[in-house]
Amino acid sequence: MALILSGDTGVPASGMPVGSVIQTVNNTTSTTISTSDSSNYIDTGVTATITPILASSKILVIVNFGQCLRGSGDTGNSFGFRLLRDATVIRGDGSLGIFFTNTALQLNAGYSFNYYDSPGVTSTLVYKVQLINKNGNASISVQGSSVPSNITLLEIKQ
Repeated sequence: MALILSGDTGVPASGMPVGSVIQTVNNTTSTTISTSDSSNYIDTGVTATITPILASSKILVIVNFGQCLRGSGDTGNSFGFRLLRDATVIRGDGSLGIFFTNTALQLNAGYSFNYYDSPGVTSTLVYKVQLINKNGNASISVQGSSVPSNITLLEIKQ
């Protein structure tokens, strides 16, 4: 038998089958962030907010950086990312990222990663990505104007 939805009626999150996507949040940024600092993480502007409907839900975080650039400098320059839920680092210690081995100006690559989080709450959560230049040999940029970066949050029923 088919389920027919009309008007404001629908299936409450608690009645959905396990594995269902309860809600989706997406945020895109076109801001370019650059750093030569190898000591401190900086915010990338890749951030999104979600309020889970069920405390038992998982949050699938999907991050896409359209273009990551490195200016001229020593070979072996690299940079890393970390994912935070509110103020807590939940993925990465800068080990997520890209390693450049060429000295050419403006090396670039896209970069994506996913994380399956279990926050266990129904309060508002802010997910954000930070960047660190691993050795400071050259300026690192997360380019946004030509190839935007984005973060998508999916609440998945467990």
